[in-house]
Amino acid sequence: MAAISPPAFQQAGSYSARVDRLSVLSAMLQYPGTSGRATSPISIADGVKPSYQNSRLKVAAQSTPNMSVQLTSGWAYVQNDDVAAYGAYVVVNDGTISIPIGASSGSQYRIDTIVAQVLDAETLGTANSASFEVVSGPYAASRAAAQRGTIPPNAAIIADVYVDAGVSSITNTLISDARSYTVASGGIQPVTSTTDLDNGHPGQVRYRTDTDTFVYTNLAGTTIPLLQSQGAATFGQITVRRKTADRSLSNTSGLQDDNDLLFASLPAGAVYIVEGFLIYSADSNADIRIGFAGPTSATFSWNISGQDGSQTGSTAPIILDCQDITSTAYTLGGRGAGGKLVGKLDGLLTISATSGTFKCQWAQQTANAASTVMHAGSYIRLTRVA
Repeated sequence: MAAISPPAFQQAGSYSARVDRLSVLSAMLQYPGTSGRATSPISIADGVKPSYQNSRLKVAAQSTPNMSVQLTSGWAYVQNDDVAAYGAYVVVNDGTISIPIGASSGSQYRIDTIVAQVLDAETLGTANSASFEVVSGPYAASRAAAQRGTIPPNAAIIADVYVDAGVSSITNTLISDARSYTVASGGIQPVTSTTDLDNGHPGQVRYRTDTDTFVYTNLAGTTIPLLQSQGAATFGQITVRRKTADRSLSNTSGLQDDNDLLFASLPAGAVYIVEGFLIYSADSNADIRIGFAGPTSATFSWNISGQDGSQTGSTAPIILDCQDITSTAYTLGGRGAGGKLVGKLDGLLTISATSGTFKCQWAQQTANAASTVMHAGSYIRLTRVA
């Protein structure tokens, strides 16, 4: 093999459809990233063009189920497998179509696979066509034993249809989405954990749809979490809780859970940097007491800076240092005129072996008829670091 000459788009040049496919389509699409394509490094990743909620080229049951399915419009990119380095094709479906499924056996099971297939007489046979075909698998004694049939060359898999023994219609429960997705070079490719690439290029980013996480391939060829997932949180993820309305307390010194400043379902083992900006107002005879609660064995080392609770003036700041989640809550001072004050929060939260809810609690330091208020706009931000 050698450089293809003349190249595409050269003035007065004459070149084949293969050159167009390689230089225009294959060159612009995502690297295949699978060991199965490793022997043909200028191949592409077969697949469907992603779309909103991945609704394009999707197989579903008919509105009134029968022995056919419907396929929505969309694009599929199909690599030529007949001859190495022959480029890729675009298969376009411009509207929803119906695809018939063969009758079921009365006692046996099979898998029918719907594919987008290209036939090219230049490389094999006599036909030039694009179509959506059904590849029927061999019969088996149970659904678990059923297998796909042999997928033909130049075909991208769209869906599997389980044709169980004795069925007279195909419902959505019998359809398994089997689409792979391909994107332009440099794009983020949707995959699942089980269909992810094993030979990605350095920096190739994928979005794992089943775990809602991102991964990339490093220079050594290893897949690395970009935002590593654990439960509902991810490393580097910032989660903010903000008060949207004032809340008032009076005649109480017992700590109350704030109805907005809480984080539910934090996973075991997670560590967070905690930052906050608490806007409050309190009478100088009541002040405000601020604390936190969390899951069993959680630790929270924190400090807060604000108005000195032992002073009645408005210019006496204090920084209360290094309390833990199990320690006594801090007291910040009020102001005689009832004006707004702020407390600036910093800390490190570690969730131990028990997942659960982390929450801000507050009350009056001294029970008083004058209202103590946590104002709208107050917020707490968690940034996961481990």
